[in-house]
Amino acid sequence: MAEGDEVKSDPSEGRPFFEIGEEASNPPASTPPTPLFMGSLGTSNSIPVEHTATPTQLTGDVSVLSGSQTFSLPQIPEKQGMQWGQYFLGLFIPFGIVIVMIVILGLVESQTDYDNYLRYENIEVTSEDNSTFEFSIEPTEDEFLDGVYNYDGTYDQDFYVYVVVYPEQTSKTDVYQYGYSNSEQIEIGYYDPSNGTVFFQLDNLSAESMAFEIGYIDRDHYYYGDQNQPVEIIETIFCMLPFVYIVGIIASFMKGKKSLGYGLLTALPASIVIGPALFFIFLIIAFGGL
Repeated sequence: MAEGDEVKSDPSEGRPFFEIGEEASNPPASTPPTPLFMGSLGTSNSIPVEHTATPTQLTGDVSVLSGSQTFSLPQIPEKQGMQWGQYFLGLFIPFGIVIVMIVILGLVESQTDYDNYLRYENIEVTSEDNSTFEFSIEPTEDEFLDGVYNYDGTYDQDFYVYVVVYPEQTSKTDVYQYGYSNSEQIEIGYYDPSNGTVFFQLDNLSAESMAFEIGYIDRDHYYYGDQNQPVEIIETIFCMLPFVYIVGIIASFMKGKKSLGYGLLTALPASIVIGPALFFIFLIIAFGGL
């Protein structure tokens, strides 16, 4: 073999197996595995799971209902007949309430003292010419003039004279003559609240004297009335009774007490018969017939 014909051998044949060449130490770059995100029930966070060659297998047991569950049907109430106790209670309780209210109102009114705020005064006035009359009215500081009119005590007179009265009036008001025979009203004089003077002259009539009744009313009562008066409270309750009656009927049926509701409904037409009978009994008791 000639020198120029040297056989070129593979360089790797003359190196030991543990000698790593430059090519072996730098392997080609590979792309890392892409993580997968798997959600979990009941949470909002996601857990990254690396992709592997072998996919993860999910195992679990299927939940099985143990035992048996029963459902009960609602019990149907038995149909009840008329409850006569509730019926008669609903029939008579409205009349009982009305009777009690009337008795209470009568007791309260019998104890009301009207003299606490009303005062009356009787005077007799004479005339020098049997036609012209003049007198003075003097209420106290706590009173207003409430009324002025004449009478003879027998109710046989053919006319009467009265003064137009306004409790808060400060200017002059009129005095009138009224005739029973012709129903004619004539202005015959005046009343001056500033000095309490009443002056008038009869028209085509004559009289030596005339009797007058003068009424006075308490100022506080005139302005404020009967404060905290029990009578007004009872009267207000009387006005509310029809509404209470209607509400009672509706409530009795809504609560399932139909017998009570039927009794309340029957009380309304029954009042046409029972009402006049109760009124007649009250009249007999009031006049001492029993």
